Amino acid sequence: MNFQPYQRLPLRIYSCNQLTSSSSLLYFESTRGYSEKMIPLVFKRMDYTDPDVQIGYKKIYVAFLRFSGMYPNLTGRWYYFFGVFGMYLHVFYFGYIIDYCVSVALAIEYSDTYVLVYNLCFGSLTVIYYVVLHYGMYQKFLLDEILKIVGQGFFTYERPPTPHEQKIGLSTDVACRRTFLRQMSVIVLTMFGSLILLPLSYGIRGEYSSMGEDKIPINKHLSLPMWLPYNTDTPLKFWLTLLGMFNDGSAEGRIIASSCIIYCNLCTCLASQFDLLSHSLRDLEARAIYAYERKGYAALPSKDAYYDDPRFHVIMNECLDENIRHYQVLLVFNSKLQKYVGPAVFAILSGMALTISCPSFLLLQLTKSEEAISAMAIVRIVNLGIIIGSFMTYLYFYCSYGQLVTSASEKLHFALYESPWMRANTSFKRKLIITMNRSEQPLRIDVLGLVKADSATFLDALKTMFSYCNLLAAVQN
Repeated sequence: MNFQPYQRLPLRIYSCNQLTSSSSLLYFESTRGYSEKMIPLVFKRMDYTDPDVQIGYKKIYVAFLRFSGMYPNLTGRWYYFFGVFGMYLHVFYFGYIIDYCVSVALAIEYSDTYVLVYNLCFGSLTVIYYVVLHYGMYQKFLLDEILKIVGQGFFTYERPPTPHEQKIGLSTDVACRRTFLRQMSVIVLTMFGSLILLPLSYGIRGEYSSMGEDKIPINKHLSLPMWLPYNTDTPLKFWLTLLGMFNDGSAEGRIIASSCIIYCNLCTCLASQFDLLSHSLRDLEARAIYAYERKGYAALPSKDAYYDDPRFHVIMNECLDENIRHYQVLLVFNSKLQKYVGPAVFAILSGMALTISCPSFLLLQLTKSEEAISAMAIVRIVNLGIIIGSFMTYLYFYCSYGQLVTSASEKLHFALYESPWMRANTSFKRKLIITMNRSEQPLRIDVLGLVKADSATFLDALKTMFSYCNLLAAVQN
């Protein structure tokens, strides 16, 4: 972990509302001015990239976020590349949303359950990540501020980091790297299962189209059974269409993976900082002794002798002041994180139950059919199983990493109590009580209190998924 010093500010004790809303606690110059120059669909070119932002960018492994379009590079020649790429993503999403609507209408007209449920699944997924992509794209400068805090190391104490504190920083880097590799594995498996496996099996068998007289004018042998203005009944049309769908699907896959990576790694960094803060509070006495001797005072023979010295109590207050400043930085970071990921998390957690329940319903129907033992039925079962497993994994990631932040922030209240307050002076106890009152409520990743990213939400989503499955079954009956 990078420990770089911040500019020291005078200590101020803030109320609960001030702690969460004040942006004056940040120890860097905000880059918000850039965002004021932005107009819809167009960003102003930038000639400078903050080195601290680049450090944070590398530390949480968000390079994949660049090529998903959510974090465009606005410097040099990359400005034109990402400008064109951003326009392509707008057209791509808008076109697919219209196509899904047409496909759903045709599925209802022809009473085709498979096409209807499949388009509800991937249509809702497309709408969800349409919101995620565009909100993330237009909040680029807010992400710059978040990455700057990460790049600067959040906060630096006067005492050099102990081996345990260094271990916390190292474990954070390892956790971020593992999250990146894990997400890459999941998205590759998802792309293979949803875009390649099924159409490749049909293509090898020479079955290029399922369309015919009195059948729905949608080819169910493609990656996405959606309406097209032509029939893919020849090898050339089939493979070219499959290649185009894979290109568009991989673009959405990058958005799915990169949005989850940035969310998980930012939550990991925040949780590790709470662990660091809690450890520092428990070790406050040792920090005070270190600062006492660093100021040139002679080492005393016992701890009781230190507490008998009024100068030591002044230093203990200064050490607690450091902890309070660190806590304030974490509150500001959490506030910015909430603003950046909140709407995206709300869209994902609200719509993921429908996205999972649709392929679950198809899988249930397929296993009940008489064709369940055929070769293509087995391929389709594997296809649907991969889709369900992938979406369940992403839902779990969003909920579990939100729970990670909540659990880490809950420990702070107990760490404050474990500090050496019993032998401290009145000023120390007063500051400690104020901070304890604020820390009684743990931090949560939510949107206006409507949806919280935690373990309870994961269980609620599973219940909602089963309800949607029952609803689809009732509609079919």
